[in-house]
Amino acid sequence: MNNINCVTEEKNKCFGCRACYNICPVKAITMQEDGEGFFYPVIDSSKCTSCGLCKNSCPSLEKSETYNNNGKNPDCYAVMADDETRFVSSSGGAFTLIANYILEKGGYVCGAAFVGQNVRHIIIDKKEDMYKLRGSKYVQSDTNTVYSQIKDLLKLDKFVLFTGTPCQVAGLYNFLGKNYDKLYTVDLICHGVPPQKVFDVYLKETLQKDDVFANCTFRDKKAGWTVHITTTTADGKTYFGGGGNFAECIPAGIP
Repeated sequence: MNNINCVTEEKNKCFGCRACYNICPVKAITMQEDGEGFFYPVIDSSKCTSCGLCKNSCPSLEKSETYNNNGKNPDCYAVMADDETRFVSSSGGAFTLIANYILEKGGYVCGAAFVGQNVRHIIIDKKEDMYKLRGSKYVQSDTNTVYSQIKDLLKLDKFVLFTGTPCQVAGLYNFLGKNYDKLYTVDLICHGVPPQKVFDVYLKETLQKDDVFANCTFRDKKAGWTVHITTTTADGKTYFGGGGNFAECIPAGIP
């Protein structure tokens, strides 16, 4: 079997957004982890029909204009939520305000959450689950099949909010192939993301042997607005770290 190691043919051009993985009609694409912990699409040539949908959906290869405000300069706003919302948010709490608007319309909100200790995109439809998505997660999120799920919701004429990195948002629009009036997207200012593997090493260095991970707040405001990292366990223990990116807290290199 002759596998093609990346849809883009060059790994450094792949964002790992999984648009190609979602769109392949014959399930010829799997996401496989490399030595650094990043996931890349691998095409099984024995299943591939050369339809080209994977390349057409790739935001690295195809620059879609469907989400670019029709080429016009966008309006810009400064937004800040109430004190209580900001305290439990990473920054100004705008995500909570936008998500509440969508949920109040009977819509759905998709964003990054902890599933176990892994960061994955999930979809919620209740305000009670907002805590799962609120707060920055400085780990590359696994979008899995959420693009396909979002498309199904939009076809049912539901409001949907998707939030993620710019490449994940671009991947969603390329996957959909057209604009939907009830789709709202929020992309983050991104400087690049570490893989899940780095976060796993951080937890190994931070938690005790018998600890079971419950949550990590990368920008905890309990000690003020200086960045602090708080990791909690299933039995209520708390590990409180200083400022800086968690990737700076682990030994050089990934085992």
